[in-house]
Amino acid sequence: MGSLILTKREALIMNTFEESQTAFKHALSTRTFNEREGDYYYVGDWMFMGSILSNNRFKNRNTKEYVHINKEATHRA
Repeated sequence: MGSLILTKREALIMNTFEESQTAFKHALSTRTFNEREGDYYYVGDWMFMGSILSNNRFKNRNTKEYVHINKEATHRA
């Protein structure tokens, strides 16, 4: 089999995708977000904006409000 060679851009995109998936799974597990359409915290209405220190940042696509979720949190604060 041949080796997989990624460009820096491709590696960054893959890393960002994996980071966002992990962040959304954590947000759902802490019950910060949910899967109930129409609810303010419906996961489909939030965009992952990145991580700063120990927090994942999300932005609501409608209200533009930001939510910061500690990566170590086990429940919604």
